[in-house]
Amino acid sequence: MRALAGAGMFAGMIRRIVAGVSGFVVGVGVLSGCTAPAEPVPSVTPVETTSSPSPSPSPTPTLTEEERLLAMIPDAAKGDDLLAAVEMAKFYLLLQPDLYRGGDSALWEFLALPECLFCSSTVTSTQ
Repeated sequence: MRALAGAGMFAGMIRRIVAGVSGFVVGVGVLSGCTAPAEPVPSVTPVETTSSPSPSPSPTPTLTEEERLLAMIPDAAKGDDLLAAVEMAKFYLLLQPDLYRGGDSALWEFLALPECLFCSSTVTSTQ
């Protein structure tokens, strides 16, 4: 009798784990619909220079707003696979609390699709 009770507890635990994982996967799927597709990050090609007796300092390149925002996304979230989608979903959701503390919404808005009601209502309610 005790073995049956243990098996029932184990089955219940498995059901809770499966339900939790299923909920997480559904959440990731919903959030992936709220994020813009990953844009390719422009790469910089090194330029070969000749040495001169008096080198002059080169000006620091200025990043565009899009390049600045793309640089803020973690590398793990910049792929086309499921793991990158999960990392992007976690990263995106972790931006939300900062919005409620008065943080800059530029990255949130950059990653959101225009038709994402959750995304736009979050920005509206935090301004």
